[in-house]
Amino acid sequence: MAGTKEGEPNIELLYYQKARKSMSEQERIQFVLKENGNCEGFLELKLETIYKKYFFILDLTERTVCYYGNNPKKLNSSTTKHSTVSISDITKVCETPKIKGKNQRDFAFEVCTTSEKLFLVAKDERDMRIWMQALKKAATSPFHVKDRKADKRETISSSLENLNIVNEAHTTSIIGGCVVKTPVSMIDKRRNNSNTVTRSALKILREGYCWKQGALMKNWKRRYFRLNAINLSYYENQKEISPIRSISTNDIRKVRILERFSNRSNVVEVDTPSRKFYMDPENIEDVQSWRKALEEIAMNNVAYLPRTKSV
Repeated sequence: MAGTKEGEPNIELLYYQKARKSMSEQERIQFVLKENGNCEGFLELKLETIYKKYFFILDLTERTVCYYGNNPKKLNSSTTKHSTVSISDITKVCETPKIKGKNQRDFAFEVCTTSEKLFLVAKDERDMRIWMQALKKAATSPFHVKDRKADKRETISSSLENLNIVNEAHTTSIIGGCVVKTPVSMIDKRRNNSNTVTRSALKILREGYCWKQGALMKNWKRRYFRLNAINLSYYENQKEISPIRSISTNDIRKVRILERFSNRSNVVEVDTPSRKFYMDPENIEDVQSWRKALEEIAMNNVAYLPRTKSV
């Protein structure tokens, strides 16, 4: 607490701890605890077309948002962690816009990251505001911004060293308190090629309808997939602009075709560090096209693991 003197107890923290101990189990399920910027409590997460309740923990020390099947801090709890989101990857936190005709829930909000969008539902408006405020503050923390600037300075310095540039005309600029020298030729080249590179990266390499297996329900949903050099994204239909989820192509480790999988033939398996995605193209002739396009991107990634046998 800002006004607490050294050696004095944190009154606000003691209040929360006392309140939590005095609550019944049912009350504890619906309670959102906030201590020094951290948050923990139950939220509903949208999975495809259903909502499932998870216990979320926002940890500013670890700079993560994790969610579990149940409260992992309960005695004798054997719950497993379902997923972890890095605070550094959060790009936006906002209320879910109301769309006429859509089956939406009250007190819903979105957490957008660099690779996916999480649709969350709180039990009431107060809890929704608490979570949104905590997540926004964590994502825009000055410490987080400082870390990103340090990473950027390190990347710029490393890139210049790798180019072995000596005795070349350059411009000098101050970035985050550090002197950075950039060759004039590099600046001119960057100006000429930046738009071309961006357009090339966003060019659609492959698109079309595929059936996709859900992560938890293991049912199959028809989704519209688009692949470019940056992301593999899938949408509810061809007309949708915002994807249900985007998978960074840097995360694609291996691609193969499964002749038989979940009572289906010729399913494309996309292996990433977090999970395996299963795609079943509507047209059999598209199976090899999807595999080839995804595999070419995976082979260009630094962390690509070559297959031991052909498929």
